[in-house]
Amino acid sequence: MCSTTDRCAASYLFYDRILLFAGEAGAPLDVTLGYAMAHKVGHPMCLGHRPGGIMNAGFTSRDLHKAANGWLTFARDDARDLRAALVRPPRPSEPARHIKLSGRRGETAE
Repeated sequence: MCSTTDRCAASYLFYDRILLFAGEAGAPLDVTLGYAMAHKVGHPMCLGHRPGGIMNAGFTSRDLHKAANGWLTFARDDARDLRAALVRPPRPSEPARHIKLSGRRGETAE
């Protein structure tokens, strides 16, 4: 759990839905799961939905086939913003850019 002074985000992936979508799309499960994870990780990194690329609001079987062949990436602006956020040291007024993950039996991992 986050304290009142932490800035946290939670993202959820539902394995049963990913498994179903991979089957319907005829796409490998690992590609489908990886695509969904990359999309969800983009949100706490301050990326919103945008047409095309990994941050597309709704992905299709065509997107999964592009991902399986290495043709689906973050849009150029998103990739630039991610690189800038990761190499730039945080400003003193900025909240921390880490994500707290709930561990097993109440443990917390960062």
